[in-house]
Amino acid sequence: MARARIDERWGNIITSLVADNPNISARKVWKQLDIENLNRPDPIPTKHPSKRTVDERVNKLREPENKEQLEMHRRVYFPETFLNKEVPMESVPYVMELMRHFPYRGRPDGSTRPTIRQADWFYTLSMSAPSSPIHARTTMAIMLSMNDVAPEEQKSRWVNRMAEAWLWYEPWDKPEDFHANQEISPAIIRMDLYKQYVDSLPFDPPYLHQDTPSNEELREMGATLEQWNVFKIHQKEQETEKEKEKRNRKNA
Repeated sequence: MARARIDERWGNIITSLVADNPNISARKVWKQLDIENLNRPDPIPTKHPSKRTVDERVNKLREPENKEQLEMHRRVYFPETFLNKEVPMESVPYVMELMRHFPYRGRPDGSTRPTIRQADWFYTLSMSAPSSPIHARTTMAIMLSMNDVAPEEQKSRWVNRMAEAWLWYEPWDKPEDFHANQEISPAIIRMDLYKQYVDSLPFDPPYLHQDTPSNEELREMGATLEQWNVFKIHQKEQETEKEKEKRNRKNA
């Protein structure tokens, strides 16, 4: 009888623990699961996986082809991450701001601590757009870090162009906007220009999220739910075509 698949939220915790602690044993990972779960804003209600399941998952994660996946899941810790020069020491105030905000984001994977890649992007965006809202910077950092580790054929030009436009047009309220003697707020003008530009881009973010983003995240990235649904339908059609091609080659 086939064993039931584990809740992938547990799988994400296992991956993060192995990524953060290269020499950790599978037994220690198994013991740490409940502690990690208690630190989540929404603890997983299902029972954690068995020792055997954890052992299998840990061994698989340590296979060479999963090196990139572990790299993507490595999280920020103070002061270790900064002392190891994985993120610049001068970024500490910005990364701490991200760490305070991050647990409230409600990430699909349930993570409560940003990864090193996310922190690095957040620092870059904070230096480039210091007046931008923290929630928007966080979303942009998550999107860009995910696109970083996507396979070359899956990297999304949409994410890069959209992030570039976000920095270019600055579609948020800035302090000087409140003193502008104009009938229409400069922020509204910038937001309209940004939206027009993003609407003109082909929507192809294959590596944006493991799950459907929330409406709030869609608004922050300048996309609509309709655009996302069209993308998902297109993605499903592509997967179906690939399956057909695979079956045809097998039957040939």
